[in-house]
Amino acid sequence: MSDLQYPPNPAVFLRILADNHASNPDYLINAPYSDEDIDFLSALLAGKTSESVPDDHLVFGAHADKYATISDQAMSLYNEMATFRASADFKSASVAERNSLLRTMTSLLEKLVSIDERAKGLRYISDFQNTMLEIIEDVMSPDQRTQIMDRLRAVKQDAPRENELADIEKATNDNE
Repeated sequence: MSDLQYPPNPAVFLRILADNHASNPDYLINAPYSDEDIDFLSALLAGKTSESVPDDHLVFGAHADKYATISDQAMSLYNEMATFRASADFKSASVAERNSLLRTMTSLLEKLVSIDERAKGLRYISDFQNTMLEIIEDVMSPDQRTQIMDRLRAVKQDAPRENELADIEKATNDNE
């Protein structure tokens, strides 16, 4: 048996703490917790933990724009790479080590650009979907909304699946 203990509804507990702390930064000062617990919770709510995790490693706050956060994380990592490249550690490394690091950094940069482009594409799609839903709710009656949702479901069901698209593309290439 394990001696692990879990608090009931930890997400609710943390949301209450975060919301109260956001509206009143002195919220934890008179809390009925030990000084150690108050220090830890204060650090946690400030974006720091006892392990000194930097702010930029705490991903997706409760109300954060996740697509902007992904782009920010990619840019932060790029800046860390640029800082390291300018550091004395990099300049004092052997030629082979510097070449290896530069190849790794180049590969990582390509992946960061890909991640950033994907995040921007996902944000565009999300914004489009939200705009369409707002227009549908503002302009259409409930009956009209039901009709359009039924029609969209039918289109979705008729749309080829990922594996079907690959089969269609293969057949097209074979016929050429």
